[in-house]
Amino acid sequence: MESSKLILCTRCGRRQAFAPGDWIRVAEKGGPPNPPPLPPGVCFECGFKDPELRESLRAWSKELGAWGEQRMQQYVRQFRELVARPLEAIDRFVDSFR
Repeated sequence: MESSKLILCTRCGRRQAFAPGDWIRVAEKGGPPNPPPLPPGVCFECGFKDPELRESLRAWSKELGAWGEQRMQQYVRQFRELVARPLEAIDRFVDSFR
């Protein structure tokens, strides 16, 4: 993730915590649509150690897994389309240099 500055976790002070703006930029670039349910300034490890945050983070992790699976299926489908029509793929590649 691109961040203007490194934000350390406010609980442990050792690991990186992400600002809400970081997650918005990730979503804009095609990343997961929903940010994790972490308070600003808390890293993932501290979030999973916190009993109040643990269940919501587990649910978010499952959503993230489903999103990743869907994205992988999309990539595989696009790859199969390219393999099925190699001349079209070559044409698109050549056109990208024009």
